[in-house]
Amino acid sequence: MSKFDVVVIGEAVLDMYVTVHDERIVKTDDGKLLEFRFGSKTEVDDYFISVGGGGANVSTGLSRQNLDTCFITALGNDNFAVNIISKLKKEKVNLSHIVSSDIHTGIGIILPGDGRNKDRTILSYRGSNTTIKFSDIENVVSQNENIVFCALFGNASNVIPKSIKQFKDKRFFVSLGTKEILDFGKDISEFIEDIDYLVFNIEEAGTLLDVLKIKSRDDKENIKLNSNEHMYNVYLHEIIKKISSYTKLKTENNTYRNVIITLGADGVIGIDKNGKIYRYKSCSHEGNNTTGLGDAFFSGFISHIVMGKSFADSIEFGLKNSASVMKHTGATTGLLRKARS
Repeated sequence: MSKFDVVVIGEAVLDMYVTVHDERIVKTDDGKLLEFRFGSKTEVDDYFISVGGGGANVSTGLSRQNLDTCFITALGNDNFAVNIISKLKKEKVNLSHIVSSDIHTGIGIILPGDGRNKDRTILSYRGSNTTIKFSDIENVVSQNENIVFCALFGNASNVIPKSIKQFKDKRFFVSLGTKEILDFGKDISEFIEDIDYLVFNIEEAGTLLDVLKIKSRDDKENIKLNSNEHMYNVYLHEIIKKISSYTKLKTENNTYRNVIITLGADGVIGIDKNGKIYRYKSCSHEGNNTTGLGDAFFSGFISHIVMGKSFADSIEFGLKNSASVMKHTGATTGLLRKARS
């Protein structure tokens, strides 16, 4: 019987961070563009290789908190997969249920900002990550209590609603991206009420409200109203109550679901199962790395919930984890580590 503290199902990729001296940022009507000279050879100043992908990042963060963590993903039969497996084994992540795929392992090529800002551009190839099937995870999910879904794309995203519908006695932690929400469309209403902990960022929250057709009149503009802090906080309270009220109305026992919306450098807002709202600012703005901050928060939050900590304490540790990652290159380098007893 495969018993773990946490089971994570999600994406794993090999990330290459490339520093390029000759890049040029161009402002257009559609936003900023990263420009390279067509047909020429561009010199790379430096590079850094790291394991990435939401599932791998979250698994690493949980393992560093001394939780027995099983990670399920699909990897190709190539050297990228060998590299990913090697690094995750060093983090003491259990990989006994990794799925082998005929498709190449996913990769990400990350072009950091120019040092004056925290923006970055990512070229992403999902590859083998899209091939995970329900049959690959069914047995492990059935035997464990804490199940985490993050960064599942393509056909792989179908395992989320099927798992949640079939195993209602489990505790599900789910992070949904914009593409996943749009792919599910209105069908998301059929399983969202059975998610115990739902986490996403402010743009994803707006997309969810739109899909559920409970969007407020000025959401797209309100998301940008950071200049008026009071009105911005009123807006945040409004949208998180709408999401929680939706799940409350769909639940027989008339309780809320735990929902957290991450706000980038502005911290997080959360609502617990009793309807209490929590608003926290970020712990620190030091550092320029923005890759993996959401995953760092998610893993920090989950780890403390699994340890029996309060909703508030779990949010605070998630923010500390994100602040630490911001100070280092790579999505996992700065993840906090708990001393082993």
